[in-house]
This record gives sequence, C-alpha cells and structure tokens, in this order.
Amino acid sequence: GTIPLVKATQFLLIPVAIGITEELLISMDILSKVRWKKLDDYPQATRAKFFIANTLRGIDGLIWLFVIGSLMFYAVDILGMFLNFAALQFLQSVDNTAFDMAKGGYLMKSLENVATKVSTVTLPSQRTTWREYVDTVILFSLLILLIIMWAVVNFYDKDV
Repeated sequence: GTIPLVKATQFLLIPVAIGITEELLISMDILSKVRWKKLDDYPQATRAKFFIANTLRGIDGLIWLFVIGSLMFYAVDILGMFLNFAALQFLQSVDNTAFDMAKGGYLMKSLENVATKVSTVTLPSQRTTWREYVDTVILFSLLILLIIMWAVVNFYDKDV
C-alpha cells in the first residue's frame, strides 16, 4: 500500500489541486459574479457564445482537475507527485503565456489589438444576487468530492 507520508501529502495537496486549475476557478468566478449584457461595440459577441465559452472553460478545468487528482491519488512517492504537479502547471500556463505574448505585441499587431480589447471588456456584476455564493458552493463541493475520492483510493479494502 501507499506509505502514510504519501497519503498525508496527497490529502494536503487536495486544495492545491483545485487552486492550480485556473480555468475552473475562472469559470466559477464568472458564474457567480458576471451576468451577460449585450456589448454594442462587439455585435459578434452573443449570449450563446458567452455561455458556450464559459461552459467549455469549466469542462476544461474539470478535466484538468480529474487528471491532477488521478496522478496525485495514485502516486507512490512524494517526488513523483510534485513533479507531476509541476509538469501539469507548466502545461496549463501555455495558453496564458500565448495570450500575454499576443497582448504584449510579440506576435502580430492584429493579435495585440484583439488581446487588448478582450482584456478590457467588462460585463456587469451580479454580486448583489444569490449567485454570488455559487463559486463558494462549487468550491466546497469539489473539495468534499476530492476528499471522498482520496479516502476511497487510500482506505477502500481492495481484498473484499
């Protein structure tokens, strides 16, 4: 079986696993804080595109969380676990790096303009509604789910 130090490290890394899934955290934040509003300057930006993009971002985050959790829960040593975390964090940051390069003007002028526009667009807040707590509910639900999964992986009697 897994040695106790590895089990304890896995348990302590559960909140970190959620925290490094940027796309999932951004999706939860948007879900709880932002409401759709038509943007007069961008007629091609529609409600459907807004919801599809954020749904796909959330699914992407959940898939990353599943991959991170799987690698973490089945790790046999601490070094391997941390190396997996580092590698996955690097892979997750590639798209953000590409966006930052475009915004900084390192790619093409047209990409710089689009990236700058994307980063300056704002939508109305809905922090005064019940939805402001959705991100907290989702976060704690994921935390409880991962703790249950960790317990099943580490303590379920496989000989039964």
